[in-house]
Amino acid sequence: MELLLANVLAVIGSIVHILALSKPCDKSMKKLTSLSCLFMAGYFFLLGLPIAGICTIVTIARYYLSANKTGIIWLPFAFFYFLVAIVIPPENLIHVFPAIASIIGTYALFNMSGLSFRFLMLSMTTLWILYAIYSGAYIVAAKESILFVSSCFAIFQIYKNTKFEKAALQI
Repeated sequence: MELLLANVLAVIGSIVHILALSKPCDKSMKKLTSLSCLFMAGYFFLLGLPIAGICTIVTIARYYLSANKTGIIWLPFAFFYFLVAIVIPPENLIHVFPAIASIIGTYALFNMSGLSFRFLMLSMTTLWILYAIYSGAYIVAAKESILFVSSCFAIFQIYKNTKFEKAALQI
């Protein structure tokens, strides 16, 4: 029963996260992603993956705050993710991937935009895919794979629009 509930939470969280990524407004995307993290945290705890669960709970606040704030506010979040990875001794190194991904994503959310933001978020997604496959969190692996493809599409669109804008300015 617990596994069924975990999978339902993951599916709902995944749908919300995929919808969030489709938002052209970064602020809306970040706020909707914070909602998706609520479902995903429940999923990780029910699967018995505490580092991923704790990182995801803090990610709720991270996404929400990053919609309105920039700058060094990312440091306390990064420090927290680092501490979680140290305090909860992982079975092996791959269980630290959620913390590493969270640190990368936190920096990107609070300090970057455009192509650099999307590329750093793509690296974060890659770490989550690897972790999810290893941990047997297949719904997360599927969701993150969809996000990976969506991010690649967004990078292409941003690049194309930037190139078009530069060409228009030269005319």
